[in-house]
Amino acid sequence: MNMLLDSRVPSSTQQAPAPSAANAQGDVGSGAAPAPQPSVTGPPTSAAPSGPAGLLPPPPDSDGAPPAYTDAPEEDATLQQAMSASLNEQQEARPSGSASEEDQLMKVLAESVQSDTSDGAGATQQNEDFRRMHLGEARAEGAPVALVSPVPVYRTVALLIQALYASPPVRAAVLAFSMPDSRTRSLDGYWSGKSPSGERERDMSALPDVPAMQRGAVDLVQRLQTLFAYMERTSRAAVATGDLVNLVPRALVLMASENAPPSVFAEAYLEALATDWHSAAQAEASRLVLSTRGATDPAREELLRAKLQVLYTYALAALPAGQEAEQPPAPQEAQPAACITLLHTALDATVPACLRSKLAGAEGMDSLLITQPADVLLFVVRHRQENGEPLPRFRIDPTVYLDPFLWEHQRGRRIDEDERWREIEAWEAESVNLRTRIDRLRRPGGTELDPLVTRVVRHFALPRDDGEVPAERVSIAERLRRIQDVVRGRLAPLERAYAEARNRAVQAKTQLNAELDARDSAPEMRTVGYDLTSVLLADGTAQWAHVQHHGRWFTVGDGKVHETSEQAACTDERGAADGDGVYLLCYARRGAAEARASVLALPGAPDLGALQAAVEQDNQQRAEEAREKAVRESNGVHAGEAREPHSAEDATERQSTAGGTAGSITDARNGREEPMQTDGLGNGAPAEA
Repeated sequence: MNMLLDSRVPSSTQQAPAPSAANAQGDVGSGAAPAPQPSVTGPPTSAAPSGPAGLLPPPPDSDGAPPAYTDAPEEDATLQQAMSASLNEQQEARPSGSASEEDQLMKVLAESVQSDTSDGAGATQQNEDFRRMHLGEARAEGAPVALVSPVPVYRTVALLIQALYASPPVRAAVLAFSMPDSRTRSLDGYWSGKSPSGERERDMSALPDVPAMQRGAVDLVQRLQTLFAYMERTSRAAVATGDLVNLVPRALVLMASENAPPSVFAEAYLEALATDWHSAAQAEASRLVLSTRGATDPAREELLRAKLQVLYTYALAALPAGQEAEQPPAPQEAQPAACITLLHTALDATVPACLRSKLAGAEGMDSLLITQPADVLLFVVRHRQENGEPLPRFRIDPTVYLDPFLWEHQRGRRIDEDERWREIEAWEAESVNLRTRIDRLRRPGGTELDPLVTRVVRHFALPRDDGEVPAERVSIAERLRRIQDVVRGRLAPLERAYAEARNRAVQAKTQLNAELDARDSAPEMRTVGYDLTSVLLADGTAQWAHVQHHGRWFTVGDGKVHETSEQAACTDERGAADGDGVYLLCYARRGAAEARASVLALPGAPDLGALQAAVEQDNQQRAEEAREKAVRESNGVHAGEAREPHSAEDATERQSTAGGTAGSITDARNGREEPMQTDGLGNGAPAEA
């Protein structure tokens, strides 16, 4: 079970943890091996069962606590049945089978995407469009490369890889992978989506010393390493992720084609990617033992532990209320997760507040503590609105500290020992129960009842051609009006009680969070710091990323890069009003990449000489393409000078092409465009003021 994905774990697991697949795979020293998860390189496995679902427990008997909820009276149920019956005819009129037909269409569409991205004898149409759009564009000095998907369905994948590259621990670990890609003798067209050496599929027999079940994972990490190394040295402004998206499993393709929320897709893809990272790390660690004379099992375990700690966070159930422990638990008892899902609600709108609620347990349930945090924290953010009410702005902090959530700092004590947690749960439970009753009255069958009854009453009140209204129709209209009045009369006190319960919960949680934030701001609670490295956001169909690159911040989207600021990245609220906005936050532990460098290098530094030479050759090709493009544009402008433009569009086109290879980079901090100076190769640099 991924405990960080579902913290509602029965308290019985504290006394007798069930054997897990993680424990069966063996101890790696500081944490159990991750349990089986869906893989990027293969079909996903069934997800582990989550903890018990349902409503929160009833409130305790105390002064000021909300009353316990009882089921709706029998008369309410009868009234509900009567109102629901009035909708049967409307629901039966809906076409049957339309949903299944749409699902089949989506499946066909998703499966066709795989073939759409294959190279065959040449680049796809998408590749060609991308080449024409970005041909010769130079990477601005100090700016990252923009990753873009060769097809729109994979746009989230490109941004997720962009975010991982922006995290120094991930970038360093991937580049240190000791089994580099053997296909990199040529990178012709790689930037536009072609695989190295023109190969889309790899012969897995090329990895004879890797077990067959691990070759797919090793292949993925190799492709990721090739992409990262290319991004390090290329002079191109944008790169299409064609070589990687070919490995996206069809289940995730279908998820993307059905427009799954970016947060849902991001969680699924990152967990699958982490699973492949774990499998590739196992292959690498085993290879270390087999190929190095002085290597021992402890060295293997040290390497595997360092590899897993890059992405995996381990958590364990806290001790029962009122207890604490001096010694940490055994590592193999902890459960891993690559992603930590945060629920943004009216009660919680910051990373620390959401994480507290994530780890806190309801009454009778376990609270969780982190036993070993990852070098890179991947926070998936989901936004949950109540009754269509706008959420408070989600605050993004440049730095977060994990001290309050660590087992060693808490000594195993629950983070929710304060009785106010139970009071807040009670008010939340009451608001859920009241909302359920309100919805049963207001929307039986899922349709808003009041306007429906109003339209029906108006219809029955219409006179016939002779100007008379039949008595039976008048009687029906009057009965409907009485039902409508009864429903309105019952809704009014329920809605007042709901508003009261929600306000009590919000006020109590706001006060509790403020006190905990003040407590956690003490110096002794700020020793395990993580700095923000990337923010991924969505607004409808648009998605973009703010990423940190060598101390500067940039916005990446649609293959374009613009400089911005950390403050702008933390305060970007686009999409929030429509329920979108931020869906992924990446934080990197301070000094993690440097601290683990020596261990990650145990198998030996990978030989990337051929890859680096291929990148330099590609840079020369880009420079030549830029010169040819400039000549074509210059010739076009000169030829046009002998005549007047036929239209305003012609004049605009002449003006846009006259600049040759010059570009610009936007500084979001002052909102102005800075002119770029270019050298003879088209490499741009901000012009001095």
